[in-house]
Amino acid sequence: MDAKYNLSSQEYEIMSILWKENREMTLAEIADLLWDAGFEISIGTIKTYLQRIVKKGALIAPKHGHKLMYMPSSSEEAFARKWTQDFLNKSFRGSLKAFICTLTGNHDLSEEEKKMLRNLYDDK
Repeated sequence: MDAKYNLSSQEYEIMSILWKENREMTLAEIADLLWDAGFEISIGTIKTYLQRIVKKGALIAPKHGHKLMYMPSSSEEAFARKWTQDFLNKSFRGSLKAFICTLTGNHDLSEEEKKMLRNLYDDK
């Protein structure tokens, strides 16, 4: 998966709705979903967002006949893993230890927090 992602908050909100659907959809179907979810944007703006999301690799848009059909290129879970790994690589040179030290402000973790991290690691 050679995805850029880097989604804006609005693009991420749109993707959240599309991930829940997890099927190919037309622009009109997506617009209806977004409007039903309370988005107050025009169909032209929706089309622009979809085009940007396709360029970023989070959506695919194969053509079926005369219509583009939009669908997420991966699951939301796969997106989160990719985003997290990219963030870790860019911000902490891939070091989970550096990330945790930054997250905790270099303060010692409580025994409970250490146990939780061990359990998370063991469960993976």
